[in-house]
Amino acid sequence: TGASPAVVVSVGSVGVGGPIFTTSSKLGSHAGSFDGSSWITTPLVTNSTNMSMMAWVNLETTSEFGTFIQAGNANGIGLGVGNTIMENDPGNNLIMHIVDIAWVSTAIAIGTGWHQVAVTRNAGNYKFYIDGNNIYNYSGEQSTPTTNSNIGAYNSVGGGNLTLSGGNLLDEAAIYNITLSS
Repeated sequence: TGASPAVVVSVGSVGVGGPIFTTSSKLGSHAGSFDGSSWITTPLVTNSTNMSMMAWVNLETTSEFGTFIQAGNANGIGLGVGNTIMENDPGNNLIMHIVDIAWVSTAIAIGTGWHQVAVTRNAGNYKFYIDGNNIYNYSGEQSTPTTNSNIGAYNSVGGGNLTLSGGNLLDEAAIYNITLSS
């Protein structure tokens, strides 16, 4: 809806050691490949009850796990892939982790190839999107993110790290401090 993100980390423009950057991107010139032991940490973007997170992901198989993007390290909210959780539980479902509170699996597959994944939060109401289509709604627990935000992991000690190798890529990760409507 024309909103500007509080912070956009365009994977490929961040020179942090760890992820491998490739020219096979969805948008722009680079995308990141995460090996399970690397991630990007950014300053905290939002601690608001209203927020949105999104990223373009290229999944090579339907057996992946890990966090794409997380707002806040402690008490954070992460968006990723797996079966029922994002830790060592391979699958292809879009999953949210409200740290220390709940795992929310949409039980809906992301698919392979490039897809945009997103979650919005308005107070305790969450909406999940794949390629712009609202695929799942959840009402319940919420937390107030603190400390840093992460791309490729849900905490800075490596828990729930995203293992994206080969043709699996992450591009154009963004966190907004408002609830986007489309």
